[in-house]
Amino acid sequence: MGTGGYYSTDFKVITVDKEGAIHKPSELKKPICIQGMPGVAMCGKAATDHMVEALKAEKMHEFYFYDLSPHVKVDDNGYMSALKIHSYLSKGKQRDLVFITGDGQPANGDGINAFSHFIAERLKDLGVRLVISLAASPIPTISLNPKVYVAATSKSLINFFVKHGAHMLTEGTIVGMNGIIPCLAERLYGIPGCILLAEACQALPTDPSASKAFIDILNSCFNLKVDATKLSSAIEKLLEVYGVKGQKKSGSETEYIS
Repeated sequence: MGTGGYYSTDFKVITVDKEGAIHKPSELKKPICIQGMPGVAMCGKAATDHMVEALKAEKMHEFYFYDLSPHVKVDDNGYMSALKIHSYLSKGKQRDLVFITGDGQPANGDGINAFSHFIAERLKDLGVRLVISLAASPIPTISLNPKVYVAATSKSLINFFVKHGAHMLTEGTIVGMNGIIPCLAERLYGIPGCILLAEACQALPTDPSASKAFIDILNSCFNLKVDATKLSSAIEKLLEVYGVKGQKKSGSETEYIS
């Protein structure tokens, strides 16, 4: 499956390197990392997966961690696979993009902290200059124009994203790897970090409107030119089912999402 691997006894992480994986910072051009781990409405993960596909990013690594949920996935062809975290690379003219996403997050606090530390160290090894996490700010209904909030490790980074349409997050608690990784990257390795939180309907399994909001702001900030047409189509299909206020249509009656 890969050309090499190693086992970290400190964090109980098995890393599988994909063929041609890049390891040296000198081989990357001003890289930034965009990560979206599974969470509320899967909006960060869906946005990250969309960018990976749109930019034809190539897989670099697979990470298997002891604290990921102890079950396997089975696909339509009967093939089963263990849960894992993935890293991808997209080479660009102005900068390279490293993407981090996965099938799940560690199950407990120790696992989240340990694996976040592991990922932050890998990003340092790649010479990443900025870490951006994508996650949800839960709301009870569907928003066609969801706000995107930003919290960051520096005021200048907050101002940068506010300039491109984000709103500064002024209070709250962020749980999970999406919040921990940018903080550890800055504290341990001096890599600036931030988290973008899009308003996402907490009752939906996926909220494409929130995912598209991430794409729009990242396109504005970094001129990524990622086509969001598929997400726009998904929003239209969502509204056909649920309506503008997040109410599931059922004939002439209306069912509220629970």
